[in-house]
Amino acid sequence: MIKNTYISAALALALALSGCCHDDPSPARPSALVLSAAIYDIAAEDASVWHSGEPFGVYMLDGAGAPLSYNARHLADNRGTTGYLVPEGTPLYLPSDGSQVSVTAYHPYDEAAASNGNRTTITIRGNMAPDACLWATAKNLSKTQPRATLGFKSQLAQIRARILNNDPATARIVARIEGAPGKCEFDILEGRYTGTPDCSSPLGITVKATEGAFELDVVVAATESAEGGPGIVVTALDKSGREIRTYPKVAVGAMLGLENGRTFMPNTVYNLAGTLDPANLHLQFTGSSPICVITWGTDPDEEFGTIIKDKNTNQ
Repeated sequence: MIKNTYISAALALALALSGCCHDDPSPARPSALVLSAAIYDIAAEDASVWHSGEPFGVYMLDGAGAPLSYNARHLADNRGTTGYLVPEGTPLYLPSDGSQVSVTAYHPYDEAAASNGNRTTITIRGNMAPDACLWATAKNLSKTQPRATLGFKSQLAQIRARILNNDPATARIVARIEGAPGKCEFDILEGRYTGTPDCSSPLGITVKATEGAFELDVVVAATESAEGGPGIVVTALDKSGREIRTYPKVAVGAMLGLENGRTFMPNTVYNLAGTLDPANLHLQFTGSSPICVITWGTDPDEEFGTIIKDKNTNQ
């Protein structure tokens, strides 16, 4: 009887311990956010070249759009066929309760963005690449779906023109665009410009002389222009660099089909063609296209960090 009692007690203890193991499992490991990205760009001649180590800012937002993580600094890494944004510090973890979140990311990184109401200032500068300011978002992420591919798009617009030179006296030209948005605030959470842009300063246009023609290229912020819309001003110079004439400003807002004649669309190239005569500068709109931002793997850059990638490996 005593023996049976001991056996029963032992079985009861074993069952109790077994129950403890099932009722008190080890905590699940948190799911870290994994971000891949398609951000490489067009030819290096007229666009920036993305090297590994380029900093991006990343926000994680709850279902109501409120930030859970602010402006976490991530670095571009192109060691695979697809680029990744790697956290510089502690990884971002998805909520343990399984709730869904969204992510927004932007470039270039602005360390003051969080203290500036989650906004960054975009300032257009000379020879700026058309893909120099990027933004992307991904939705419906959770601990069971922690991976996202960010399709970055430029938040700038580009105007390109080819002008035939029908004036033998004109050896080269200088050009500028007036009334275009050159400095403005960008809301990182919502991916849109906010406030009133600064259109007060003319933006210099890059000019390249080719056989019998001039090629013009300028980047602007993709938001509202000044009242009356943007206009292009061209000055003709002779072989010695002396000014021959400055042509009247050519209004291009309505010509480009801008909303209300003023608002540029993001990630858009506006193409113009025209002729330059001794008495007249004529421009016409020929169409628009997206700014080309191609994938990591097609970029010829073989460098990441301070290590040169071995072209014979797939590291």
